[in-house]
Amino acid sequence: MSASAGDTFVGVLPDGRDVSALLRVKPPVAPFILMDYVEGIEVGVGAFFNGTNFLRPACLDWEHKHFFPGDLGELTGEMGTVATFEWSDAIFNATLAKLESGLRSASHVGWVNLNLIINEQGIWPLEFTCRFGYPGFAVLEPLQGINWGDLLHGLCNRSLSCLPTRPGFSVGVVISTPPFPLSRAEVDSAIGLPIVVDDLDDEHLHLGEAGIDKEQLVTSGLYGWTAVVTGTGSTVDQAQRAAYDRVRKVVTPNMRYRQDIGNKLARWQLQQLADWGWMKSVPSSLMASQIVR
Repeated sequence: MSASAGDTFVGVLPDGRDVSALLRVKPPVAPFILMDYVEGIEVGVGAFFNGTNFLRPACLDWEHKHFFPGDLGELTGEMGTVATFEWSDAIFNATLAKLESGLRSASHVGWVNLNLIINEQGIWPLEFTCRFGYPGFAVLEPLQGINWGDLLHGLCNRSLSCLPTRPGFSVGVVISTPPFPLSRAEVDSAIGLPIVVDDLDDEHLHLGEAGIDKEQLVTSGLYGWTAVVTGTGSTVDQAQRAAYDRVRKVVTPNMRYRQDIGNKLARWQLQQLADWGWMKSVPSSLMASQIVR
């Protein structure tokens, strides 16, 4: 159930008693959307469109929206993502590829991402995002073999027909500080606290709401969306370890982050998607991963 103000509640009981209980106790005061629940694996597929064609390869991404590890707590904008530009052909061909003629007729230029639920019965579309995602752009950047200026220029003048990419996975971890996932308009929370970064390369540190005070990097902004830290590797667990090694080089008071970004993907989701035929080209050596604690 999604309210027009942006509040979202996902029921978990098969008979819908939790959703009906919420509607009885908190009757909606504005129009809302009531959707069927579809069990499966949430996957995003995205690609850049140059006005004529999609730049291949497309990316696949797995978002983690709940505030706490184990998918507990509030639904936030995002707490972390795993992405890859490999093994995306089957999902892309079944979804975004079918939209090329319509996007060409509309003269669309830019990013297109489709969020999906995939299960044994097939693919169930959820939503389109035709803008740069955050932290999506930060997670993809280490896997792109072209800088943003050349990429955007090539999209606009249609000189790019494919997207140079690097192999493997990228893991992005969102570092937040209070009042996230609320705002300072709702909660009185300290601001201007020091952010200390210990020998972390700029390629993998993507600052969010941060400022400078007396030559010191500090927290700023409305939400406590402080930074995104990324790591890459040929397997999900290698990318995890690289990301969390870098996360530990960022220190700020009351910082929080999820410690399980990519766990479900490494543990069983990649194998399940392969069994269903959507990522059958993934080498079996990438399926078994040790879980970062």
